[in-house]
Amino acid sequence: MINVLEEGGGEGTIPADPDRAVKQVILRIPGSVWVRIDKDREVAGTVHTLQETNKAFQLIVKRTRDRSTPPFKFACQLP
Repeated sequence: MINVLEEGGGEGTIPADPDRAVKQVILRIPGSVWVRIDKDREVAGTVHTLQETNKAFQLIVKRTRDRSTPPFKFACQLP
């Protein structure tokens, strides 16, 4: 789908499947990049590539505070 959009000059937003590769990219986002948007959520951006395209894409990630951890500690885990 991404290749078709690019060939036609289109732009859009496509949600990323939270597969192992995406989760590994998220885990490598430095703590200094995350921006708190409210008391329970933070966002960050990083670059992600796909196997079937020659381009890199901006991946915007939102994480929510895990209430089972101390305040303001955010959790992101691989399955």
